[in-house]
Amino acid sequence: MITFRKNSVTGFVVPPSPFQPRFYDMLMLPAKFWILSVICMVYYSAVFPFVSLGQVFLVKKYDYSLGQANFVISEFSHTICFSGYF
Repeated sequence: MITFRKNSVTGFVVPPSPFQPRFYDMLMLPAKFWILSVICMVYYSAVFPFVSLGQVFLVKKYDYSLGQANFVISEFSHTICFSGYF
């Protein structure tokens, strides 16, 4: 017996999908996808800690004021986000 789910908002009956995803299907993705995923993961794990801890570092190490440290961190963040290299 096939059961159908009814969408409570639209009232449409949605039949279940015959495709059942498996973990093995994820391994069949192309190598370019995995390389891009690893690059993004490494990049963001390197940038976000600096953005969150950079203000304290600049204040303690280089005797910046809080305003100057905020400005430097915000400019660094904008440069990283809007550069064509990343």
